[in-house]
Amino acid sequence: MSRVAAALLSGLVFASHASAAGEPPGVVIVNARVIDGSGGPSRLPLLRVSTDAGIDGLVWLSHAAISQDLLERCLAPMFIGADPLLREKAWYEVWERDRLEEFPMYALGYLDLALWDIFSKAAGVPAYKAL
Repeated sequence: MSRVAAALLSGLVFASHASAAGEPPGVVIVNARVIDGSGGPSRLPLLRVSTDAGIDGLVWLSHAAISQDLLERCLAPMFIGADPLLREKAWYEVWERDRLEEFPMYALGYLDLALWDIFSKAAGVPAYKAL
């Protein structure tokens, strides 16, 4: 059984308890960056959130310049080293940061979608089934 599958099976129910107890998460975010999509078929930038388990969450971005600035300046640094399976915690932290930064509405879900993509890939199911 892979480390990610083990983290999913044992950590989903108890992930919040482990983090509260100070135990290290089973999988962590190691990188979050915006990739220029100008050469691709959609011509939209892409957010890639990478984990130490080799699973990437991918999200197409709208409003390229604004989204890239928000992600690189505000959101990406907040989540390096975080557990990608704690999606609700991440959403809460983005929401709290929004109170200070006043993000555009379309930008609030970028990280959330990337974390759902990571979760569904790790679980081996399509994202629509994971939701």
